[in-house]
Amino acid sequence: MANLRKVDVSNVRIPGTQLQGWRAIAVGALALYILVFIVINDRKLEVNFVLFKVRSNELLALVVIAILSFAAGFFLARGRRPPS
Repeated sequence: MANLRKVDVSNVRIPGTQLQGWRAIAVGALALYILVFIVINDRKLEVNFVLFKVRSNELLALVVIAILSFAAGFFLARGRRPPS
């Protein structure tokens, strides 16, 4: 079996924040993933909003869909909160 050494990540830190260790590595990896996602999804497309059409890039369409989905879930969940 391969000789596995433990990696000390306790000194890894994102400057200007309190994040360090594995959390800093996870945030850095997520930021890199988001950057690559933005670059890859730069194609133009036409989005039909029923009442109007918009020619935009894929990323903007995905962001709008995510915001509308979050808003719908937020407003639908407001009436279903259990009593305190």
